[in-house]
Amino acid sequence: MKNISIYMMSFFMAAGFVACNTFDEDYNGDVVAPQSYTEDGAYGTTFTVGESGAIDLRTVETQVSLFDVTAIPEFATVEGASVVYHALLSKTDDLADAQKITLTANGTALSAASSDLDAIVKAMYGKEPVARTVYARVMAAATDVNENTLSLGSGVKTLTLTPNMRTIAPSYLLYSTAAGATGVALNHSESSVYEDTSFQLMFEVTTAGQTFIIKSEDGTQTLGAAAGSETATEGTLVESDAQPITFGDPMWYKLTVNMETLAYTIEAYNMSPKLYVPGNHQGWSPSTAPQMLNPDMAGIYSGFMYLNGEFKMTGQPDWGPVEYNFDNVSSKSANITKGGGGNFNIEAGFYQLKYTLSTNSLEATPFTWGIIGSATEGGWGAQQNMTYDPAEGCWVIEDVTLTAGTDTNQFKFRGNDDWNYNFGGSLIDLKNGGDNIEVPSAGQWTIKLFFDADGTVHATMDKLDSPV
Repeated sequence: MKNISIYMMSFFMAAGFVACNTFDEDYNGDVVAPQSYTEDGAYGTTFTVGESGAIDLRTVETQVSLFDVTAIPEFATVEGASVVYHALLSKTDDLADAQKITLTANGTALSAASSDLDAIVKAMYGKEPVARTVYARVMAAATDVNENTLSLGSGVKTLTLTPNMRTIAPSYLLYSTAAGATGVALNHSESSVYEDTSFQLMFEVTTAGQTFIIKSEDGTQTLGAAAGSETATEGTLVESDAQPITFGDPMWYKLTVNMETLAYTIEAYNMSPKLYVPGNHQGWSPSTAPQMLNPDMAGIYSGFMYLNGEFKMTGQPDWGPVEYNFDNVSSKSANITKGGGGNFNIEAGFYQLKYTLSTNSLEATPFTWGIIGSATEGGWGAQQNMTYDPAEGCWVIEDVTLTAGTDTNQFKFRGNDDWNYNFGGSLIDLKNGGDNIEVPSAGQWTIKLFFDADGTVHATMDKLDSPV
Protein backbone atom coordinates (compact mmCIF):
# COMPACT_ATOMS: atom_id res chain seq x y z
CA MET A 1 0.00 0.00 0.00
CA LYS A 2 1.29 3.48 -0.80
CA ASN A 3 2.37 5.89 1.96
CA ILE A 4 -0.81 7.91 1.54
CA SER A 5 -2.84 4.81 2.25
CA ILE A 6 -0.86 4.05 5.39
CA TYR A 7 -1.43 7.64 6.48
CA MET A 8 -5.12 7.29 5.86
CA MET A 9 -5.41 4.03 7.77
CA SER A 10 -3.66 5.60 10.71
CA PHE A 11 -6.11 8.49 10.49
CA PHE A 12 -9.07 6.10 10.40
CA MET A 13 -7.93 4.24 13.50
CA ALA A 14 -7.12 7.42 15.40
CA ALA A 15 -10.53 8.85 14.62
CA GLY A 16 -12.26 5.61 15.57
CA PHE A 17 -13.30 4.68 12.02
CA VAL A 18 -13.03 1.47 10.08
CA ALA A 19 -12.74 1.44 6.29
CA CYS A 20 -16.10 0.35 4.92
CA ASN A 21 -16.00 -2.25 2.15
CA THR A 22 -19.79 -2.54 2.08
CA PHE A 23 -20.50 1.15 1.82
CA ASP A 24 -21.45 1.02 -1.84
CA GLU A 25 -24.19 -1.49 -1.10
CA ASP A 26 -25.68 0.70 1.62
CA TYR A 27 -25.22 3.83 -0.39
CA ASN A 28 -27.14 2.51 -3.37
CA GLY A 29 -30.16 1.33 -1.40
CA ASP A 30 -33.25 3.49 -1.79
CA VAL A 31 -34.55 2.59 1.64
CA VAL A 32 -31.97 2.36 4.38
CA ALA A 33 -32.43 0.42 7.59
CA PRO A 34 -32.01 2.40 10.85
CA GLN A 35 -28.33 2.88 11.74
CA SER A 36 -26.67 3.90 15.00
CA TYR A 37 -24.72 7.14 15.01
CA THR A 38 -23.59 9.44 17.78
CA GLU A 39 -24.19 13.17 17.69
CA ASP A 40 -21.96 15.61 15.82
CA GLY A 41 -18.54 15.80 17.37
CA ALA A 42 -18.18 12.08 18.08
CA TYR A 43 -15.61 12.08 15.34
CA GLY A 44 -13.92 15.21 16.58
CA THR A 45 -14.73 17.94 14.10
CA THR A 46 -14.52 15.50 11.24
CA PHE A 47 -18.00 16.20 9.86
CA THR A 48 -20.73 18.54 11.09
CA VAL A 49 -23.60 20.22 9.23
CA GLY A 50 -26.21 22.85 9.91
CA GLU A 51 -29.76 22.54 8.55
CA SER A 52 -31.75 25.12 6.63
CA GLY A 53 -34.89 26.85 7.86
CA ALA A 54 -38.44 26.05 6.75
CA ILE A 55 -38.69 25.30 3.03
CA ASP A 56 -41.83 25.76 0.94
CA LEU A 57 -41.36 23.53 -2.12
CA ARG A 58 -44.02 25.50 -4.00
CA THR A 59 -41.69 28.48 -4.28
CA VAL A 60 -38.17 27.06 -4.73
CA GLU A 61 -36.01 26.54 -7.80
CA THR A 62 -35.06 23.15 -9.24
CA GLN A 63 -32.30 22.80 -6.61
CA VAL A 64 -32.94 23.66 -2.96
CA SER A 65 -30.23 24.18 -0.34
CA LEU A 66 -30.76 21.92 2.68
CA PHE A 67 -27.54 21.83 4.69
CA ASP A 68 -24.29 23.69 5.20
CA VAL A 69 -21.12 21.77 6.02
CA THR A 70 -19.73 23.55 9.09
CA ALA A 71 -16.75 21.19 9.46
CA ILE A 72 -15.50 19.46 6.31
CA PRO A 73 -14.58 15.76 6.68
CA GLU A 74 -10.86 15.66 7.41
CA PHE A 75 -10.40 12.78 5.02
CA ALA A 76 -11.69 14.97 2.18
CA THR A 77 -8.75 17.30 2.65
CA VAL A 78 -6.16 14.61 1.92
CA GLU A 79 -4.56 14.95 -1.50
CA GLY A 80 -6.38 12.88 -4.11
CA ALA A 81 -9.38 12.15 -1.88
CA SER A 82 -12.96 12.79 -3.03
CA VAL A 83 -16.23 13.03 -1.14
CA VAL A 84 -19.88 12.72 -2.20
CA TYR A 85 -22.93 13.35 -0.08
CA HIS A 86 -26.43 12.01 0.38
CA ALA A 87 -29.05 12.30 3.11
CA LEU A 88 -31.32 9.79 4.81
CA LEU A 89 -34.81 11.23 5.34
CA SER A 90 -37.51 9.86 7.64
CA LYS A 91 -40.74 10.79 9.44
CA THR A 92 -39.18 9.67 12.73
CA ASP A 93 -36.02 10.73 14.52
CA ASP A 94 -34.76 7.14 14.68
CA LEU A 95 -34.64 7.27 10.85
CA ALA A 96 -36.87 4.21 10.49
CA ASP A 97 -37.70 3.45 6.84
CA ALA A 98 -35.39 6.25 5.75
CA GLN A 99 -35.40 7.36 2.12
CA LYS A 100 -32.11 8.33 0.44
CA ILE A 101 -31.69 11.54 -1.53
CA THR A 102 -28.56 12.63 -3.41
CA LEU A 103 -26.97 15.90 -2.32
CA THR A 104 -24.96 18.22 -4.54
CA ALA A 105 -22.07 20.14 -2.98
CA ASN A 106 -21.40 23.73 -3.94
CA GLY A 107 -18.66 24.89 -1.64
CA THR A 108 -20.00 24.13 1.82
CA ALA A 109 -23.66 24.20 0.72
CA LEU A 110 -25.45 20.89 0.14
CA SER A 111 -28.55 20.96 -2.07
CA ALA A 112 -31.04 18.45 -3.47
CA ALA A 113 -33.32 18.37 -6.50
CA SER A 114 -36.60 19.93 -5.38
CA SER A 115 -38.58 17.37 -7.39
CA ASP A 116 -36.88 14.47 -5.57
CA LEU A 117 -37.42 16.12 -2.19
CA ASP A 118 -41.07 16.80 -3.04
CA ALA A 119 -41.66 13.17 -4.04
CA ILE A 120 -40.19 11.94 -0.75
CA VAL A 121 -42.20 14.24 1.53
CA LYS A 122 -45.41 13.39 -0.40
CA ALA A 123 -44.67 9.67 -0.03
CA MET A 124 -44.27 10.20 3.71
CA TYR A 125 -47.20 12.52 4.42
CA GLY A 126 -49.37 12.86 1.33
CA LYS A 127 -49.84 15.84 -0.98
CA GLU A 128 -51.61 18.34 1.26
CA PRO A 129 -49.52 21.56 1.26
CA VAL A 130 -48.90 21.93 4.99
CA ALA A 131 -45.53 22.15 6.74
CA ARG A 132 -44.14 18.70 7.60
CA THR A 133 -41.30 17.68 9.90
CA VAL A 134 -38.66 15.47 8.27
CA TYR A 135 -35.66 14.07 10.13
CA ALA A 136 -32.38 13.76 8.29
CA ARG A 137 -28.86 12.43 8.62
CA VAL A 138 -26.25 13.68 6.14
CA MET A 139 -23.84 11.03 4.91
CA ALA A 140 -20.41 11.75 3.40
CA ALA A 141 -18.74 9.05 1.33
CA ALA A 142 -14.99 9.67 1.19
CA THR A 143 -12.72 7.76 -1.19
CA ASP A 144 -8.91 7.89 -1.40
CA VAL A 145 -6.72 7.38 -4.46
CA ASN A 146 -6.52 3.65 -3.69
CA GLU A 147 -10.34 3.47 -3.58
CA ASN A 148 -10.50 2.83 0.15
CA THR A 149 -13.92 4.11 1.23
CA LEU A 150 -15.20 5.61 4.44
CA SER A 151 -18.77 6.57 5.32
CA LEU A 152 -19.21 9.45 7.77
CA GLY A 153 -22.58 10.44 9.25
CA SER A 154 -23.79 13.65 10.86
CA GLY A 155 -26.12 13.83 13.81
CA VAL A 156 -29.88 13.82 13.19
CA LYS A 157 -31.12 17.11 11.76
CA THR A 158 -34.64 18.47 11.42
CA LEU A 159 -36.15 19.90 8.25
CA THR A 160 -39.54 21.61 7.83
CA LEU A 161 -40.89 21.01 4.32
CA THR A 162 -44.14 22.00 2.61
CA PRO A 163 -45.02 19.87 -0.48
CA ASN A 164 -45.35 21.47 -3.90
CA MET A 165 -49.11 21.29 -4.27
CA ARG A 166 -51.83 23.85 -4.94
CA THR A 167 -54.48 24.21 -2.24
CA ILE A 168 -57.56 22.17 -3.10
CA ALA A 169 -60.85 23.20 -1.53
CA PRO A 170 -63.09 20.52 -0.02
CA SER A 171 -65.82 21.18 -2.61
CA TYR A 172 -66.48 23.07 -5.84
CA LEU A 173 -69.65 24.24 -7.61
CA LEU A 174 -70.47 24.94 -11.25
CA TYR A 175 -72.38 28.18 -11.76
CA SER A 176 -74.22 29.29 -14.85
CA THR A 177 -73.43 32.93 -15.54
CA ALA A 178 -77.14 33.59 -16.05
CA ALA A 179 -78.61 35.97 -13.49
CA GLY A 180 -79.82 34.32 -10.30
CA ALA A 181 -78.28 30.92 -11.09
CA THR A 182 -77.43 28.63 -8.20
CA GLY A 183 -74.35 26.44 -8.09
CA VAL A 184 -74.35 22.68 -8.65
CA ALA A 185 -71.77 20.73 -6.66
CA LEU A 186 -69.13 18.77 -8.58
CA ASN A 187 -68.97 15.14 -7.53
CA HIS A 188 -65.99 13.72 -5.67
CA SER A 189 -65.14 10.37 -4.13
CA GLU A 190 -65.02 9.71 -0.38
CA SER A 191 -61.21 9.93 -0.46
CA SER A 192 -59.22 12.99 0.58
CA VAL A 193 -59.14 15.66 -2.13
CA TYR A 194 -55.35 15.31 -2.08
CA GLU A 195 -55.49 11.54 -2.65
CA ASP A 196 -58.14 11.77 -5.37
CA THR A 197 -57.85 15.13 -7.10
CA SER A 198 -60.52 14.43 -9.74
CA PHE A 199 -63.89 16.25 -9.59
CA GLN A 200 -66.68 15.47 -12.06
CA LEU A 201 -70.16 16.60 -12.94
CA MET A 202 -72.75 15.34 -15.40
CA PHE A 203 -75.18 18.12 -16.27
CA GLU A 204 -77.55 19.25 -18.98
CA VAL A 205 -77.13 22.35 -21.12
CA THR A 206 -80.56 23.49 -22.24
CA THR A 207 -79.58 26.51 -24.37
CA ALA A 208 -76.82 26.67 -26.97
CA GLY A 209 -73.87 28.77 -25.89
CA GLN A 210 -74.53 28.68 -22.15
CA THR A 211 -71.55 29.83 -20.09
CA PHE A 212 -70.36 28.55 -16.71
CA ILE A 213 -67.74 29.31 -14.09
CA ILE A 214 -66.38 27.11 -11.27
CA LYS A 215 -66.09 28.37 -7.69
CA SER A 216 -64.93 26.71 -4.49
CA GLU A 217 -67.74 26.43 -1.96
CA ASP A 218 -65.66 28.37 0.59
CA GLY A 219 -65.37 31.28 -1.85
CA THR A 220 -61.57 31.30 -1.99
CA GLN A 221 -61.18 30.18 -5.61
CA THR A 222 -62.74 31.06 -8.96
CA LEU A 223 -61.72 28.87 -11.89
CA GLY A 224 -62.40 29.36 -15.58
CA ALA A 225 -60.94 29.17 -19.05
CA ALA A 226 -57.90 31.12 -20.13
CA ALA A 227 -58.72 34.09 -22.35
CA GLY A 228 -59.18 32.86 -25.91
CA SER A 229 -59.92 29.27 -24.83
CA GLU A 230 -63.51 29.69 -23.67
CA THR A 231 -64.91 27.10 -26.11
CA ALA A 232 -62.09 24.53 -25.79
CA THR A 233 -63.23 21.06 -24.75
CA GLU A 234 -59.94 20.39 -22.95
CA GLY A 235 -57.15 22.46 -21.50
CA THR A 236 -56.04 23.98 -18.22
CA LEU A 237 -58.22 26.15 -16.03
CA VAL A 238 -56.85 29.38 -14.59
CA GLU A 239 -57.56 31.37 -11.44
CA SER A 240 -56.22 34.72 -12.67
CA ASP A 241 -58.49 36.42 -15.22
CA ALA A 242 -60.73 33.33 -15.35
CA GLN A 243 -63.19 33.46 -18.26
CA PRO A 244 -66.57 31.65 -18.32
CA ILE A 245 -66.47 28.29 -20.14
CA THR A 246 -68.81 28.19 -23.13
CA PHE A 247 -70.75 25.00 -23.92
CA GLY A 248 -72.10 24.24 -27.37
CA ASP A 249 -75.33 22.57 -28.42
CA PRO A 250 -78.03 21.68 -25.90
CA MET A 251 -77.26 18.18 -24.61
CA TRP A 252 -75.71 16.40 -21.65
CA TYR A 253 -72.09 17.10 -20.80
CA LYS A 254 -69.54 15.55 -18.48
CA LEU A 255 -67.02 17.95 -16.94
CA THR A 256 -63.89 16.47 -15.35
CA VAL A 257 -61.32 18.61 -13.54
CA ASN A 258 -58.02 17.54 -11.98
CA MET A 259 -57.75 20.05 -9.15
CA GLU A 260 -54.03 19.36 -8.74
CA THR A 261 -53.06 20.40 -12.28
CA LEU A 262 -56.32 22.21 -13.20
CA ALA A 263 -56.46 20.13 -16.39
CA TYR A 264 -60.05 19.71 -17.56
CA THR A 265 -62.03 17.84 -20.20
CA ILE A 266 -65.58 18.33 -21.48
CA GLU A 267 -67.37 15.39 -23.07
CA ALA A 268 -70.70 15.73 -24.89
CA TYR A 269 -73.31 12.95 -24.81
CA ASN A 270 -76.37 12.67 -26.98
CA MET A 271 -78.08 10.67 -24.25
CA SER A 272 -79.46 11.19 -20.78
CA PRO A 273 -77.65 10.01 -17.63
CA LYS A 274 -80.93 8.55 -16.40
CA LEU A 275 -84.23 7.04 -17.47
CA TYR A 276 -87.49 7.31 -15.52
CA VAL A 277 -89.82 4.34 -14.98
CA PRO A 278 -93.44 5.47 -14.37
CA GLY A 279 -96.21 2.90 -14.09
CA ASN A 280 -98.80 1.13 -11.96
CA HIS A 281 -96.29 0.85 -9.13
CA GLN A 282 -96.27 4.61 -8.45
CA GLY A 283 -99.24 6.28 -10.14
CA TRP A 284 -97.87 6.93 -13.63
CA SER A 285 -95.97 10.09 -12.67
CA PRO A 286 -92.61 10.46 -14.49
CA SER A 287 -91.40 13.22 -12.15
CA THR A 288 -91.58 10.93 -9.09
CA ALA A 289 -90.80 7.65 -10.84
CA PRO A 290 -87.86 5.43 -9.87
CA GLN A 291 -84.80 6.06 -12.00
CA MET A 292 -82.37 3.90 -13.93
CA LEU A 293 -78.93 5.49 -13.84
CA ASN A 294 -76.25 5.60 -16.53
CA PRO A 295 -73.36 6.93 -14.37
CA ASP A 296 -70.51 6.26 -16.79
CA MET A 297 -72.48 7.45 -19.82
CA ALA A 298 -71.78 4.09 -21.42
CA GLY A 299 -75.41 3.67 -22.45
CA ILE A 300 -76.18 1.04 -19.78
CA TYR A 301 -79.00 2.12 -17.46
CA SER A 302 -79.89 0.17 -14.33
CA GLY A 303 -81.85 0.58 -11.13
CA PHE A 304 -83.49 -1.39 -8.33
CA MET A 305 -87.24 -0.92 -7.99
CA TYR A 306 -90.60 -2.45 -7.19
CA LEU A 307 -92.79 -3.01 -10.27
CA ASN A 308 -96.45 -4.02 -10.32
CA GLY A 309 -97.87 -4.68 -13.76
CA GLU A 310 -97.61 -2.13 -16.55
CA PHE A 311 -94.90 0.52 -16.90
CA LYS A 312 -93.04 2.69 -19.41
CA MET A 313 -89.66 4.39 -19.59
CA THR A 314 -89.04 8.07 -20.34
CA GLY A 315 -85.89 10.05 -21.00
CA GLN A 316 -87.04 13.00 -18.91
CA PRO A 317 -89.18 13.55 -15.79
CA ASP A 318 -92.26 14.13 -17.97
CA TRP A 319 -94.11 12.59 -20.90
CA GLY A 320 -92.28 13.10 -24.21
CA PRO A 321 -90.27 13.67 -26.21
CA VAL A 322 -88.38 10.46 -25.32
CA GLU A 323 -90.57 7.49 -24.35
CA TYR A 324 -89.89 3.74 -24.53
CA ASN A 325 -92.76 1.28 -25.10
CA PHE A 326 -92.81 -2.48 -25.64
CA ASP A 327 -92.74 -2.25 -29.41
CA ASN A 328 -89.78 0.14 -29.71
CA VAL A 329 -87.44 -1.94 -27.55
CA SER A 330 -85.92 -4.71 -29.65
CA SER A 331 -85.23 -7.31 -26.98
CA LYS A 332 -86.87 -7.99 -23.62
CA SER A 333 -86.29 -10.62 -20.96
CA ALA A 334 -88.95 -13.36 -20.96
CA ASN A 335 -90.68 -12.03 -17.83
CA ILE A 336 -91.54 -8.75 -19.60
CA THR A 337 -94.69 -9.01 -21.70
CA LYS A 338 -96.80 -6.58 -23.69
CA GLY A 339 -99.52 -4.75 -21.81
CA GLY A 340 -102.30 -2.43 -22.88
CA GLY A 341 -101.47 0.53 -25.08
CA GLY A 342 -98.06 -0.93 -25.87
CA ASN A 343 -96.87 -0.67 -22.26
CA PHE A 344 -94.41 -3.10 -20.70
CA ASN A 345 -96.01 -5.55 -18.30
CA ILE A 346 -94.47 -7.67 -15.53
CA GLU A 347 -95.55 -9.68 -12.49
CA ALA A 348 -95.50 -7.70 -9.24
CA GLY A 349 -92.12 -7.92 -7.55
CA PHE A 350 -88.80 -6.27 -6.82
CA TYR A 351 -86.35 -6.13 -9.76
CA GLN A 352 -83.11 -4.83 -11.07
CA LEU A 353 -84.18 -3.23 -14.34
CA LYS A 354 -81.43 -2.81 -16.94
CA TYR A 355 -81.63 -1.14 -20.35
CA THR A 356 -78.73 -1.32 -22.85
CA LEU A 357 -78.82 1.42 -25.46
CA SER A 358 -76.44 -0.20 -27.96
CA THR A 359 -78.58 -3.35 -28.27
CA ASN A 360 -81.90 -1.65 -27.46
CA SER A 361 -82.59 -4.38 -24.91
CA LEU A 362 -84.39 -4.44 -21.56
CA GLU A 363 -84.09 -7.08 -18.85
CA ALA A 364 -85.72 -7.41 -15.44
CA THR A 365 -83.93 -9.58 -12.85
CA PRO A 366 -85.91 -10.52 -9.70
CA PHE A 367 -84.06 -9.55 -6.52
CA THR A 368 -84.30 -10.37 -2.85
CA TRP A 369 -82.27 -8.79 -0.06
CA GLY A 370 -80.98 -9.80 3.32
CA ILE A 371 -78.41 -9.03 6.00
CA ILE A 372 -75.17 -10.91 6.54
CA GLY A 373 -72.20 -10.43 8.83
CA SER A 374 -70.49 -11.19 12.11
CA ALA A 375 -73.30 -9.51 14.05
CA THR A 376 -75.99 -11.76 12.53
CA GLU A 377 -77.13 -15.26 13.38
CA GLY A 378 -75.48 -16.84 10.33
CA GLY A 379 -72.23 -14.86 10.53
CA TRP A 380 -70.54 -14.08 7.23
CA GLY A 381 -71.53 -17.45 5.84
CA ALA A 382 -75.34 -17.30 5.75
CA GLN A 383 -77.68 -14.47 4.80
CA GLN A 384 -80.81 -13.67 6.84
CA ASN A 385 -83.53 -12.73 4.37
CA MET A 386 -85.64 -9.58 4.49
CA THR A 387 -89.24 -9.16 3.29
CA TYR A 388 -90.40 -6.48 0.87
CA ASP A 389 -93.19 -4.20 2.12
CA PRO A 390 -94.89 -2.54 -0.92
CA ALA A 391 -96.90 -0.21 1.31
CA GLU A 392 -93.81 1.32 2.90
CA GLY A 393 -91.61 0.75 -0.16
CA CYS A 394 -88.74 -0.98 1.62
CA TRP A 395 -87.18 -4.29 2.61
CA VAL A 396 -87.73 -5.18 6.28
CA ILE A 397 -86.42 -7.63 8.85
CA GLU A 398 -88.09 -7.33 12.24
CA ASP A 399 -86.93 -8.27 15.73
CA VAL A 400 -83.65 -9.63 14.48
CA THR A 401 -80.96 -10.42 17.04
CA LEU A 402 -77.69 -8.57 16.50
CA THR A 403 -74.52 -8.93 18.55
CA ALA A 404 -72.01 -6.19 19.28
CA GLY A 405 -68.84 -7.91 20.48
CA THR A 406 -65.38 -6.84 19.41
CA ASP A 407 -65.35 -9.30 16.51
CA THR A 408 -69.12 -9.76 16.14
CA ASN A 409 -70.50 -6.27 15.52
CA GLN A 410 -70.68 -5.82 11.75
CA PHE A 411 -73.03 -6.60 8.88
CA LYS A 412 -73.92 -5.61 5.31
CA PHE A 413 -76.95 -5.80 3.02
CA ARG A 414 -76.59 -8.43 0.28
CA GLY A 415 -78.73 -9.03 -2.80
CA ASN A 416 -79.62 -12.45 -4.24
CA ASP A 417 -77.00 -14.15 -2.00
CA ASP A 418 -74.43 -12.61 -4.35
CA TRP A 419 -71.42 -10.62 -3.14
CA ASN A 420 -71.54 -8.59 -6.35
CA TYR A 421 -74.39 -6.75 -4.63
CA ASN A 422 -73.33 -5.80 -1.10
CA PHE A 423 -74.26 -2.43 0.36
CA GLY A 424 -72.52 -0.82 3.31
CA GLY A 425 -71.10 2.43 4.65
CA SER A 426 -73.24 5.21 6.08
CA LEU A 427 -76.87 4.25 6.70
CA ILE A 428 -78.01 7.50 5.09
CA ASP A 429 -76.05 6.86 1.88
CA LEU A 430 -75.26 3.17 1.37
CA LYS A 431 -72.87 2.18 -1.42
CA ASN A 432 -72.35 -1.10 -3.23
CA GLY A 433 -69.05 -2.40 -1.87
CA GLY A 434 -69.13 0.10 1.01
CA ASP A 435 -67.62 -0.49 4.45
CA ASN A 436 -69.15 -2.92 6.92
CA ILE A 437 -71.93 -1.42 9.07
CA GLU A 438 -71.22 -1.47 12.81
CA VAL A 439 -73.94 -2.39 15.29
CA PRO A 440 -73.99 0.16 18.14
CA SER A 441 -75.29 -2.26 20.78
CA ALA A 442 -76.46 -5.86 21.07
CA GLY A 443 -80.16 -6.65 21.14
CA GLN A 444 -83.31 -6.93 19.05
CA TRP A 445 -83.51 -4.66 16.04
CA THR A 446 -85.88 -3.82 13.20
CA ILE A 447 -83.95 -2.94 10.04
CA LYS A 448 -85.37 -1.35 6.88
CA LEU A 449 -83.64 -0.98 3.50
CA PHE A 450 -84.88 1.67 1.04
CA PHE A 451 -84.07 1.94 -2.67
CA ASP A 452 -84.96 5.57 -3.35
CA ALA A 453 -86.42 6.87 -6.59
CA ASP A 454 -83.27 8.88 -7.40
CA GLY A 455 -81.10 5.77 -7.29
CA THR A 456 -79.68 6.32 -3.82
CA VAL A 457 -79.96 3.69 -1.07
CA HIS A 458 -80.46 4.20 2.65
CA ALA A 459 -81.48 2.19 5.69
CA THR A 460 -82.86 2.63 9.19
CA MET A 461 -82.23 0.64 12.38
CA ASP A 462 -84.61 0.73 15.34
CA LYS A 463 -83.92 -0.88 18.69
CA LEU A 464 -87.00 -0.83 20.89
CA ASP A 465 -87.56 2.92 21.46
CA SER A 466 -83.98 3.88 20.45
CA PRO A 467 -83.79 4.67 16.71
CA VAL A 468 -80.32 4.91 15.13
